[in-house]
Amino acid sequence: MAKTWIFLLCLQCLLASGLANVERSIDNFVNQISSCMSNPAISVAALSINDKGVDTVKYYKGFNRVTLADNIEASHATRFCIGGATQAFTAVLLAKLLEQTNYTWDTPIQEILSRQLGFQEKYRSENLNLKDIFLMRSGLAGMEIVPIAKPFRDADHLTSYLRYAPEVSSFRDSYVTNEVLFAYVEEVLQKLGNDTWANLVESLILKPLRMEDTVTVADAEKFSSNELAPGAVLRSANNFIYLSAKSLSGLELVAPAAGLCTSARDMVNWFKFLLSNRNVPVNKETLQTTLNTLAFRNTPQVNLRHQDMTNEHTDFQKDPTFTYNRDKQALGWVAGQYRGYAFVSQDGSLAGYQTLATIIPSKKVAVFTSFAGDESDKNFIIKTIINQYILDILLEERSSWLTRGFPHICSIVENIASKLSTRRTPGRSVYGAQAIYQPEVYENRYWNYAFGEVHVKQNSTLEQNQAKKLYLTYGQITFDLTPTSENHTFLMRATGNYWHITNTEFYTKYRILTARFHAFTWSEQDGERAQSVTIQGFDKNVYGVEFSVNPERPKFSMEQCSGATLPQVVIFSWLVALTALVSYIR
Repeated sequence: MAKTWIFLLCLQCLLASGLANVERSIDNFVNQISSCMSNPAISVAALSINDKGVDTVKYYKGFNRVTLADNIEASHATRFCIGGATQAFTAVLLAKLLEQTNYTWDTPIQEILSRQLGFQEKYRSENLNLKDIFLMRSGLAGMEIVPIAKPFRDADHLTSYLRYAPEVSSFRDSYVTNEVLFAYVEEVLQKLGNDTWANLVESLILKPLRMEDTVTVADAEKFSSNELAPGAVLRSANNFIYLSAKSLSGLELVAPAAGLCTSARDMVNWFKFLLSNRNVPVNKETLQTTLNTLAFRNTPQVNLRHQDMTNEHTDFQKDPTFTYNRDKQALGWVAGQYRGYAFVSQDGSLAGYQTLATIIPSKKVAVFTSFAGDESDKNFIIKTIINQYILDILLEERSSWLTRGFPHICSIVENIASKLSTRRTPGRSVYGAQAIYQPEVYENRYWNYAFGEVHVKQNSTLEQNQAKKLYLTYGQITFDLTPTSENHTFLMRATGNYWHITNTEFYTKYRILTARFHAFTWSEQDGERAQSVTIQGFDKNVYGVEFSVNPERPKFSMEQCSGATLPQVVIFSWLVALTALVSYIR
């Protein structure tokens, strides 16, 4: 008996020693790579479960100060907003509610909501389902400015405009990132669960999993910086600007897509749910549906190859499996392969926060990292490398970078980032000599049926010798309009809480917003006045979004007008025939 106790005690010591080595390796690597980005706050979690369901590695920790101005260190409970990584939580929530109904992922949303969607294409209106939204195959423009600017009161208000969303691809033909359609997911959840997404995800997912730190962006302003790390972007090299929680409020419109903030500690509980049968709020088959329903993404995905990650002297450079490759969209996840193992990932990229979680179900391992930062290639590389490094530890891979370390990790990151940046298309340069202009020519309210209203006006109060300036307001954002060398074209610079979206290091290169006024009229009373303004940069798949004083309502053909009743169709047909007859007689 004594020998048995001694054996168990020694085994426990060995396990503790091994776990300490794992923790030390992760600590050292995260501290090393965080220096490559001026040491912002970072959150890291990792979990490995053996075949008996026992946690062999359970790691959750925060690194660095939440802001450089104070001495508060990030902890395992510090929250970071995770953007698109929210969609996996929403998918599991929907799966649970669908279990209790006769609806499925393939049921048309019109059928669930008992109302017409009324898109410009009848087939899209009648067939759009939850699977289409999660797999990003609607073919409708993502309207990326909307969750930033919040031009609509709430998700219900947004859906009244979505019927006019620009079509950029055929239905179910291409992968097009679109989070605004998650406003319909909010409506479906309210129908199925008789409550809001925020309340349902808390009561049915977060509480059962004991994810007590996780909150919604709607509550972000309630927390201090030591409870929720403020988002941060680089103003210039090594100079962070910290963001107000108010700048996240637009995400409330698409909360089921991007509305959660969570901690490393909570993500371990989430991983336990995904990798084991303990404390499961939905049955195993339902969960597998969300993980295994895949669609190929036909947009380029950045693949970090072993050649990029190593130098020419590394002995595993020839290993073709050392590739983090994501090429398929799942229901709330992005799927791919690493070292020959299939994984699902949760990826979030916001102005201020970067997140990546990787789960390999077959090996029962998972990794999460989230940190303050912008949407640059460099930050994408860093969050991916952190996932790869920790996955190799959990998978017990005998990789050179585990045994020898990465003494030149920052130079490697910069090298890969420079390669990836060549694949991006910088915004169009509009700098040059300022054209002479009269601000009153452009003052007006302009409308777009999908995007809503923009309001252009001059500064209301002028100090002595102060020049007149134009401002354009869209939702919660006011843009300073600076004239350019192109006639009637202005550079748009965000102000206030949203200053960072056009003025910081990354966005001055890749998010250049311009407003070009056109369709001028003249009257004796008002003189010359612009009637339309086209804004470039509100949607990455639409060359320019046109707002007009009197916009023309998009036309719906009878075969597209899914809301028309049979009598309306008959009357319309008779009117068309009568018009044709009159024209013939004349």
